[in-house]
Amino acid sequence: MPSPAVVPLLFILRNEPAPAAGGPAPAAGGPAPAAADRTAPARPRERLDFRAMLRNRDYLLVCVTGFCAFWGLYGFITWANALMIEGHDVSPAMAGLIVTIFAITAVAVKPVIGFFTDRFFGGARKGPSIVLFAVFALSLIGFGRLSTPTGFLLLAPLLGAAAYGWTPLIVALVPRLVPSSVIGTASGLANAIWQLGSVLVPLAVGAVFTATDSFGMACLTLAAGPLLAVVAMLPVRDTFRRPKSDPVLPPAPATTSSTAA
Repeated sequence: MPSPAVVPLLFILRNEPAPAAGGPAPAAGGPAPAAADRTAPARPRERLDFRAMLRNRDYLLVCVTGFCAFWGLYGFITWANALMIEGHDVSPAMAGLIVTIFAITAVAVKPVIGFFTDRFFGGARKGPSIVLFAVFALSLIGFGRLSTPTGFLLLAPLLGAAAYGWTPLIVALVPRLVPSSVIGTASGLANAIWQLGSVLVPLAVGAVFTATDSFGMACLTLAAGPLLAVVAMLPVRDTFRRPKSDPVLPPAPATTSSTAA
C-alpha cells in the first residue's frame, strides 16, 4: 500500500516550468511572451546499431563486472544467515540483526556515494567502483575469518557500504559507453547479465559449504566475485568513443511555429 504521504506530495510539489527556447521564462502571474517565428533546429538521429553495441569492449566488460559484483552481493544476502547459524552457532535473532545492519547501511550509502563521486571526483565512475569492489572483497574475506557475533556486528556496516556502494556507479556508467539510441537496450541487457550472478551464486556457495563445511571457504567463494570485478573494470574506458563507421541518419524534418501578428 502506498504511503499516505504520497497524496499530499502530489499537490504540494510541482515541476518548474521550462523556459521557452530563445528567451527567459515568463514571470509568475504575468503574460506569456509571444513566440517568435523560428524554425526549430533538428537533431540528427542515430542508427540503432545493436551489433556495434555488442562489439563494444568497454560495455561488455561492464556487463562482466556487474555479474561478478552481484555474485558477491546476492550471495551474501542469500547465505549470510545460514552460514552464521550453521558455521558459528550464531542465534537466528542475532544473525537477523547482523543482516539488518548490513541492509540499513546499504540503503544509506547509495546517495552518499553518488554525491561524493559527483562532488569530489568530477562524476568519475570507474575509479571509485574499483575501490569499492576491492573493499567489498576484503570485507568478505575478513568476515569469513570472524567467529563471534560482536565481530560480525562491527564489520556489518562496512560490508554493507562496500556491497551496495558501487551499484549506482555502474548503473550510471552504462549510458556513457553506448550511443544514446541504444541506451535502453544496453541497460536492459546489462541488468539481465548482472542478475545471472545472483542466480548462480547460491548454487556455488551451497556446493562449497557442503563439500568443505567451512564458513571461511564459503566467504572466499563470495569474495571471488568482487575480486574478479576489479580485474574486469581495470581496462574499461568510461566514456563512449563513436567509431568512424557509426553512421548518423539525416535529421528529422524541422518544425516551424508561428504566431499571428
